[in-house]
Parts: sequence; C-alpha cells; structure tokens
Amino acid sequence: MKPCCMILRVCVVIPCFNNPRTISSVLKDVVNKTSYPILVLDDGSETPVTNVLYSFEVRQALEQGRLRVVRFDENRGKGAVLRYAIQDLMAKGFTHMLTMDGNGRQLASQIPKLTRAAAAHPWALIVGRRNLKTDPPTRMQRWGRQILNFCVRFETGESLKDTQSGFRIYPLFSLQMMRFRTRRYDWEMEALIRLLWSGVQVHEVDVDTAPFNASEHVVHFHRIKDSLRLSLLKLALIAVSLVRTHATAWELGLSVAVGVFVGATPLFGFHTLILIALAFVLPLNFVAMYIGSHVGIPVLIPFLLVAEVYIGQVWLGIPTGDGLMGHFLQWSAGSVVLGMILGVPAGLLTYWAVRTAQNPHAEADLAAQQAGRHHLFVWITETFGVRAAYAVIPFVVVWRYLVLMRARRGLNEFYRVMMPGQGFFRRQLQVLGHLRRCAEIQADGLALACGRHPGIITRHDGNLNGSARVVISAHLGSWEAASAALQSSPQLYYGDRSSGYRYELIPFMGRLAPFDVTPFQQAARLQAPLAFSFGLKTEGGIYDLFSRPAMCYEFRGDTAEDLQILEWASRFVRQLEFYVRKYPDQWFNLYPFWSALPPRHEVHAGVFMEDLEPVPPLQPQRGADIKT
Repeated sequence: MKPCCMILRVCVVIPCFNNPRTISSVLKDVVNKTSYPILVLDDGSETPVTNVLYSFEVRQALEQGRLRVVRFDENRGKGAVLRYAIQDLMAKGFTHMLTMDGNGRQLASQIPKLTRAAAAHPWALIVGRRNLKTDPPTRMQRWGRQILNFCVRFETGESLKDTQSGFRIYPLFSLQMMRFRTRRYDWEMEALIRLLWSGVQVHEVDVDTAPFNASEHVVHFHRIKDSLRLSLLKLALIAVSLVRTHATAWELGLSVAVGVFVGATPLFGFHTLILIALAFVLPLNFVAMYIGSHVGIPVLIPFLLVAEVYIGQVWLGIPTGDGLMGHFLQWSAGSVVLGMILGVPAGLLTYWAVRTAQNPHAEADLAAQQAGRHHLFVWITETFGVRAAYAVIPFVVVWRYLVLMRARRGLNEFYRVMMPGQGFFRRQLQVLGHLRRCAEIQADGLALACGRHPGIITRHDGNLNGSARVVISAHLGSWEAASAALQSSPQLYYGDRSSGYRYELIPFMGRLAPFDVTPFQQAARLQAPLAFSFGLKTEGGIYDLFSRPAMCYEFRGDTAEDLQILEWASRFVRQLEFYVRKYPDQWFNLYPFWSALPPRHEVHAGVFMEDLEPVPPLQPQRGADIKT
C-alpha cells in the first residue's frame, strides 16, 4: 500500500421496489463477498424489505449495524431515493456510493472490479459496462443504447459504451453541490451528463451480469413513460449542451468567426437554422455563433449589401447582369470574401479575450493577488498608508465582484453551505461584505509589512510559546498579522487545500472537502511538535491569535498510518469549522471549495478503509528538515 493513498469510504446502496424474490439473495451475496456497509432503500414496496430478509447472514448484518434499511411510505422513484442516499452518506462521512439494483441482475462478485478502478481513480465516476455476450440485448434495446450513447457523445464529447448501466461508483464530493431536476430512472443519465460537464472523468469497467429470468428479475422500466421521460431529458440536455459545451478559447473564437461568416451571407431569415445545423455537426458553441451572426442585423444590412456587391464587381471582376438578380452573383461571391474579412479578426479577438479570461492566475484566490494584479491598491497602501487604502476599498470591492467570477461563484457556494435558506439578493450582500473584509485584512497586512500601520494590535493566548516547529493554519483571517508579536517563527502550512501531494476528504460544514494532510504525515515521521493556529481580526485594528498547544504526533503500531493521519486531520478540520462559523466573513478560500477538484487529482490514488492493515511504526528521522 502506498503511503500517499487517499482513504475511500464506500457504501453499497441498493434501491428496491417490489423485489421480494431477489432482494434477500442479493443482500446475502453482497454481505458474503464484500466487507462494505450496505444501505437498502425500500421505495414503498408492497411487502416491506425487512419482511423478506430470510438469510441468517443478512439478519446478522442487520443486527450488527452493517446493513441499514430505510423505508419510504410511498414510491418516490429511483432518482429521488438515490438523492436521499447522497445526503445520508455525506452526513455519515462516506466518500463514495456504489449503486446496484435489487432485482439480481448485477452480481456482487463484480464489485471488486469497480472498487479497484475507484481506488486507481478516486475522483472519477466508475461505470460497470455490461458484457453483451452474457447479457445480449434485444434489437430495440440495442438501438436504444446506441441512440443514448450517441446523445451523450454529442452533449459531452465523451464516447461511452454503456450509459444506462446503474452499476456505478459515484464520487460524492462531485455530487454534493449539484441540484438535480429528475427523480426516476432519468436521474442516472442526468448525473452522468452533469458530472462530465463539471470535469469529472468517467471510467468504464467490464462486468458480467446474471442471465435474465422473467420470473425472478423484475424490471420496473416502463417502455412508454420512462422512454418519454428520457427523451424529454435528452432534448433538454442537448439544448443546454449547445450553450455549455465547446467553450475553450479556440472553439469560442472559431464559433464567433463562423457566426460572422454566416451573418454576412445573403440568406437572411435562415441564419439561425444554419447555425443550429452547424452546432450539431461541428464542435462549435451555438451562443457564440449566434452572437457573431448579428453582424447581419437590419441596420447593417444596407452597408453589407453595398460592400459585398462592390467586392464582387470590383475585386472579383464578376460582370453585372440585367435587373436586381444581375447583382446577386456579385452579392453572393462578395459575401464570402467579406465574411472572411470580418470573421477572422472577430475570431482572433474572441480567442485572445477568452484566453485572457481563462488564465488561472486571473481567478486565483484574492489572498494570492495582493502582490500581483492589484498594483494600484498595493501602491496606495504602501504610499499613503492604511487610511487611504480603506478609503478606496469600496471601489476595489465592486471591481472584484464584477471581474473575479470564480471568486464570486466560490463565495456564493460558501454562503449556500453556511446559510442554505438565504435568498439570492441577501446572499449577494453577504458576498460584498465578505469582499470588503478581505480587502481590509489585505490592507492591514500590506501596511504592516511596510511599516505604515501604526494602530494594529496583536494578541495571542500564549499557546505558541516556541515549542511548535510546525504550525497548521488556514485561509482564515491573517495569521501573519496576528502573529506579529511572536518571538519564534515556526514553519507555517495551510491545511485547507494547499499545494500538497496528499489529500483526504473530510466532512466540513456538512459537506465533504479535500484537505491537505501532508504536514501531519511529515511531522509524525520527524516527530516535530505541531500546533493548530488561526489569526482573526476581531475589531478595528486588533488581531487575535487562537492556538492549541503543540503536540508530537507518533504513529501507533495497532492502526494503519493512513487512518491515524485522517484522525489527526479531522481534529484540525473540526477546530477550523468552529472558527469559520464564528467568523464567516474571514474565510478567504475564494473559489468553489466544495465542488472544484483539487490539484493533482488526476494522479491521486486511493485505498478503501476496509482494505487497510495495521503497520509497524516507522523510526523517526531526527534532525531532518520538514519538507512538503
């Protein structure tokens, strides 16, 4: 086992509706062939699931708490109960949800194939691709699969072979902030598409299935109702995909150029239909093309007509015929040339603008921008002092709110987590106040660094008395300003998603969040005293440094190292959550903290908690430097 593996906690979730003949055998199979917790969702079955659990192993698992059964009084739909399971599992600290049906078609013996893929790709959606040799579909089913696979490829650009399989492992982190619109079988398709849109990778794994037996394997898919539901969902997703997909700088620039070219043609009244057709055939963004085609608005049509006829007649040398139609050939040929003359610069300008806007440094967290993009704010603070900086803060706040889209989106997500019942406009006021507090603390830090902040006062509780070699803090307030009076200067790390090489998913503010646990691992290996510390601005120019006494973390031989690191990091997260709730306007991780994938997630491996084994403690390397 690699020491940098993230711990994965998976629960097998089995939605069940009127499967009395198979559910007991399915659960017995899962209990005997896996070691994972199990959650059964009884979706209003006529005979409650608990009444048909005949197996001794299943009853024992139920008594021991490994198996839970949640019953709904009436049928809600597969999607609705899975949405319930997502919230339930997150509240209990699970990181992944493995879904399988209760009709016996999917085999528990195939679960290790999915879990191995999930361990190799812990941030990805794992889909069990059914073996067509052991599960041959009918002609209608084969056509249906092909159509749905084509729709997914068109909507996302990803080519998948089995988009309807319900045998999956979902990463709960990527699902937790999504608001779904479906509640039955179509939920699985919506979840697949939206995960792909959000940048989550999908890995398919070949799995075997039990041969279909009509007397045992109950299928609740209604050919008319559910097919109609899926068709409406696909139409809606296709419409949205025309807007959302193909949004790279190159694709948007090409889309604008093509839109300008089409808008310059004499096919007035058909431009929109032509753009829709091109959006289906080519990897182009419909909205960008539609905006570009407005070069042919009625006000500009006379100027376009004259210019195109002139180009055709003078530049191209096309002779003039009789009547109005005599100029049509000149008009058509001239429109091709003029469309290229106007389209190419428009496309290049769009490419440059989008490339600049998509620069990751342009939307980094605000704490990292004080020495970069806000040169005027820095100059005012360093030249005229903190009072002048405070005077221009309202302008800085408005500018940041309008320009830094990722920061605005991250703050909106933060306040949705903190205050879920808050309305949109009230939340925007909170965002503006948050940006103001961020600018104030930045001004204090800049003025303190250059000696132009005479009124700042730092207070600390005395816990950081020089014994700590490592301090773990967070993007909360300003640790530097609060620790200005300290005599010692321990090595400082930010545990809330820094640039380390190891992350753990830990419950934070009721959601899962990746936290960098590298400092805990290094401090334990080197037996370096480590402390938690947070610096908060309490009032005016007063900063308080809240700390916990330094501790030496040592690996115990009776528990796996990874579990111990997770336990230590969880204590830090609980302490951080306490101060974030107390000072919410000083949380400065200004990006979508609960939905954006962490750095290096592509190469980050995982290991399931059930697979961890106790290991002997490592001998500390005394005298070595702590590195991350």
